[in-house]
Amino acid sequence: MEPNRSYTLLIVDDDPLILDVLRIQLENFLPDHITIERASSGDEGLQLMKDLAQEGLSPVEIIISDFFMPGLTGTEFLLRAHVVNAASKKILLTGQADEATVNKILEETNLFHFMTKPWNSQELQKTIGDFILKIENRQAH
Repeated sequence: MEPNRSYTLLIVDDDPLILDVLRIQLENFLPDHITIERASSGDEGLQLMKDLAQEGLSPVEIIISDFFMPGLTGTEFLLRAHVVNAASKKILLTGQADEATVNKILEETNLFHFMTKPWNSQELQKTIGDFILKIENRQAH
């Protein structure tokens, strides 16, 4: 695969304000070949991932998910998202997850990073930048 092929970053949170703030922060530094998609629930996020995969469109390579949501929790969503795309880089964003929950996700989903709310925008930018380098290095080989 060639470097800089398009792919998707998916934000999943039931709080519309969090979705908007994250989108705005990410748009300030993401390269143009990365599309930002948003979902207000784990079920919506999974459906979006499946639709993109079935249509052969830009795959979801990076996921930022809230932990505490109605319906699927962030843990359940990330476990199911892992089945759809195990190579995707995942961030759990929360102020409410306990250490045992985080460890379970780390073991089962290749979760790359855990961030608490409120998040540090510089830490978020560095983490996403590291993800981009890893994804594009993987695509180049």
